[in-house]
Amino acid sequence: MKSYDAIIVGAGIAGLSVARELAKLKQRVLVLEREKAGGETSRAAAGILDPYTEAEEEAPLYHLGKEAFNFYPSFLEEITGSHKELVEYQKLGVLYLALNAKDEAFLKNRFEWQKKQKLPVEFLSRDQTKKLEPLVSERTQSGVFYPEIPKLNAEKLTRALFKAAEQAGVKIETGIKDASLWKEEKVRGVRVSSESFEAPVVVMSRGCWSGMEEGLGVQLKVKPMRGQILILRATPETYPRHILHTIRYAYIIPWPEGRILVGSTIEPAGFDNSVTPEGKEDILNRAGEILEGIDAMPVEKSWAGLRPFSENGRPVIGPTGLGGAFFATGYYRSGILIGPYVGKLLAEGIVTGRFSPLLKPFYPEIGGSS
Repeated sequence: MKSYDAIIVGAGIAGLSVARELAKLKQRVLVLEREKAGGETSRAAAGILDPYTEAEEEAPLYHLGKEAFNFYPSFLEEITGSHKELVEYQKLGVLYLALNAKDEAFLKNRFEWQKKQKLPVEFLSRDQTKKLEPLVSERTQSGVFYPEIPKLNAEKLTRALFKAAEQAGVKIETGIKDASLWKEEKVRGVRVSSESFEAPVVVMSRGCWSGMEEGLGVQLKVKPMRGQILILRATPETYPRHILHTIRYAYIIPWPEGRILVGSTIEPAGFDNSVTPEGKEDILNRAGEILEGIDAMPVEKSWAGLRPFSENGRPVIGPTGLGGAFFATGYYRSGILIGPYVGKLLAEGIVTGRFSPLLKPFYPEIGGSS
């Protein structure tokens, strides 16, 4: 029987980050992943590293997101060898557009709260918005600009983290669809078909597939929310300088080689990760409010990811009611941003027994629903 110090179930950003940080702390780590390549949900993300553009109150995820954002430069330096261009990292800034009076009132209210928090944000008049981004729709009334927000390619990031975890000494097994927790009075490890892997620590990081984990003292409710994304071929006249966004969850991201990434839907569709005609139409209609004529651009590529959404809208991170069992799941739309930093905090807590106060609001609710 093979034995490890820790086993991570799931090789997305969440699982790989915990695994790599545990390996850096001299732990022998095994990762088991259901897909062949790993990180199905993580690879499908749009890749905007955004800790605060939608913030309007002091919430635990807001504080965790800001710390995760500050951690990202050192994380990227480690996994890319100081070559951030390998994951298409660019600090483009996000421009939120007000397209009518209702939008403007909402964005102004959010802007005022964010300015009191001393966040880097600017409110722009219509003329200032058009000067910053000349391509935006003529219906634009004003804008709110966040100059510090970057983007990256989530698929390339996941591949880089996968490689970095292996280089740190993590053993990764892919194509494992039947992993189950092996427990007695406490965690013993993980069983796969007729094989067993022994470890005193198991981190369940299966995203949308977390579902119900029996015997952990937790009733975990995580469901998939489908997000469809399109890659369109733009022209020099229709290629934006910044990430463009509306409060209706439409966004346009400049992409390499004259393309733009356009998203997204937020829809309960079970585990169906297909792109639908209805989804494509919905995305183009909402993105058409930002950039006129977008529906005439050729679609070069499309995909859909399944975001793990927990019942109360918060990530589920930390120890359970069973000794040695931990969760790192339910990151929803924040996974690419918070995953690396949560991996560091969770790994340190597992090894030392002392967990960061930043994680405690996200602990699984023992004996109840999370």
